[in-house]
Amino acid sequence: MGDTINVCVCVPLDSDTRTAAEHAATERAFQALEPRLRFTYAAYSDPPEIRALRGQPDYARARELLPPPAPALRDALREADIAFAIDLPFDMHELAPRLRWVQSIGAGIGQLQSCGLDRLGAALTSGAGIASPAIAEFVIARILAHWKLFDRYAQMQAEHRWETVYGHSLAGSVLGIVGLGAIGEATAQRAHALGMRVIATRRDPASGAPPSVEALYRPAQLPELLGAADAVVLCAAETAQTYRLFDREAFAAMRPGSYFCNVSRGSLVDEDALREALCSGHLGGASIDVTVAEPLPANSPLWDTPNLHISPHSAGSLDHFFDRAWELFLDNMRRYLAGEPMRNQCSNRREEHAG
Repeated sequence: MGDTINVCVCVPLDSDTRTAAEHAATERAFQALEPRLRFTYAAYSDPPEIRALRGQPDYARARELLPPPAPALRDALREADIAFAIDLPFDMHELAPRLRWVQSIGAGIGQLQSCGLDRLGAALTSGAGIASPAIAEFVIARILAHWKLFDRYAQMQAEHRWETVYGHSLAGSVLGIVGLGAIGEATAQRAHALGMRVIATRRDPASGAPPSVEALYRPAQLPELLGAADAVVLCAAETAQTYRLFDREAFAAMRPGSYFCNVSRGSLVDEDALREALCSGHLGGASIDVTVAEPLPANSPLWDTPNLHISPHSAGSLDHFFDRAWELFLDNMRRYLAGEPMRNQCSNRREEHAG
C-alpha cells in the first residue's frame, strides 16, 4: 500500500449529527492508531430503489439505471486502499485497483457484493450491530402496539367512544426470530426481559444461543418454528437462499392470528402472499420496514392492506448511529493493521440464486 494508507470515506455525512469537535476527535483517534492514514471524503449513495434492486438475485436492471460515478468520486477511489461506505459503484475492480478492504455501515451488504470486490480480492466487513439496539426497540414497539390495541384505542378516542376492550400479554407469549444475528440477538434480549419465550433459527445452531433464547432451530426447521410462535420477526440476511423465504407456505405455517414483522429486506418476502394472509384474516397483523421496491410505489396495494403497518426503511435511529459506526471502523482498523481477524467479515461476492 506504500507509505500512505488512503481511506476513502464514501458515507454521506449529512445525517451525522456529531459536532465538528467530535469529528476531529474521531480523525485524531485514527491518526494515533496509524499516522500514515490519510482520509478523503467523497460521498456516494445509491437511490433507495437502486439499492433494493442490487440486493436481489438479478441486479442487471440496477446497472442499467445507475449513472456513472462523479469525477470527484473516481479520483478518490483511484487512490483508495480502504473505503468506508454504505454503497459503492459497480466495477470497483476498475475504479479502485488498490482497494483492499471495505467497511460498510449497513448490516445488509447485498449491494456491495455486486460491485466487483471479489475481482480485487478485497475484504468486506458489514455494519452488523450498529443499528441493532434501535431496530430491536422498534420491533418490540410494533408488537406492543398491535397486541395492546393502540390503534383501536386511538380510533375510539377520535370517535369519543368508551368501550372496554383488552389487549394481549407479551409475558408468556412465544416470539420466533428468523435469523439470530445482531438484530435478532438484540430483539431476543429485550423480548426475554419482558417475559416472552424466545425461539430462533440460526444457520449454525452448533454455535450456540444467548441466554435469552430457549431453543434454536435449523433453517430447514422453519415451518416448525413458525407453528410454535405467537409473533415472528424476520431479520435474516439477504442471500440467494433467503430470497422469498416467506412465501404462501411459510405464512400458512404460522399460527392463526399471529403477528409478523420484517426488518430484514423486502426480497425475503412474497408480498402478494403476505397480503393474502392478512386479507384472509389468517395473520392477525404485520409490520414491514422494508419492501421489494423502495420507495414503495403510491399505487401498491400494500398501502391499503388491512392490519398492515408500513414504515419507510427507518426502524433504526440516527442519534447514536454514527458514533457506533465509527467505533466499529476504528476497532476493525486496528485489527486490519495488526493482521488480526476483523469483526463482521462477509463474503465479497454475491451467491448464485438457487431458485
